[in-house]
Amino acid sequence: MRARHLFAILFAGSVAACTAAGPAFPSCECDVVAKCRWFTLQWQDTCPTGAASGLEKDLNEVQKKQLLERMAHGVAFASQSWRLVQNNPDLRAALGAAPIALTKPEGKTSLVSVDAESLVARFRQADQTSVARLYTVRLGSYGSRQAAATALLKWKGAVAGVAVDSLPSVAWRYQSCAGAREANLFVLPPSASSSGQFELDFRLLIERADAEKIAGLLEPRLMTHVDVAEVTVTGSVLGAVLSQ
Repeated sequence: MRARHLFAILFAGSVAACTAAGPAFPSCECDVVAKCRWFTLQWQDTCPTGAASGLEKDLNEVQKKQLLERMAHGVAFASQSWRLVQNNPDLRAALGAAPIALTKPEGKTSLVSVDAESLVARFRQADQTSVARLYTVRLGSYGSRQAAATALLKWKGAVAGVAVDSLPSVAWRYQSCAGAREANLFVLPPSASSSGQFELDFRLLIERADAEKIAGLLEPRLMTHVDVAEVTVTGSVLGAVLSQ
């Protein structure tokens, strides 16, 4: 059994990186890859290609929206898989010595695996929703997008100096044809925030306890009060996070 202390969701797919104009474009992998000590999950997809004309650009925007919705489903399934294992000691015991490797191929609706079908079936049953509720550390709420953007620049350097990667039991990032980038600070619009304002948030975490640990670390560092808030991770929320 490989010792792992972090559960990572790897997003292979920064959508903006795959939209350069031109006559021909290679495909770009857009997979959700989840890892923990009990299982690995590869939720496979492909980024939409770039646009060479106005019509193609409009079609590409539709494709990007659909991709983000599928990515949100991948995040939700990773969250549900984590909770399935946490809530079932017998499953943890079965996977402790031999973690299961799961794949959801692009265009398919079901998981495949070389492991025992009975175990795969339990994970399939965990796929109950396409939208997850994750946790974030809310640094502040603002009445305008500009005020939130100004606060983001203010806190960016301070947050970068806080070593939080070794703290969470669950951590995620995304990677595209342009490389990997952590979703650290981001601004959510009022329609997606718990405060109904423009919300400056730090990280998206599956476990509330992880968010609380990070909040406890950030508060004395930033010398300001922070909150732990729930975020419904829809495709549009992922779009906001990936664009910053």
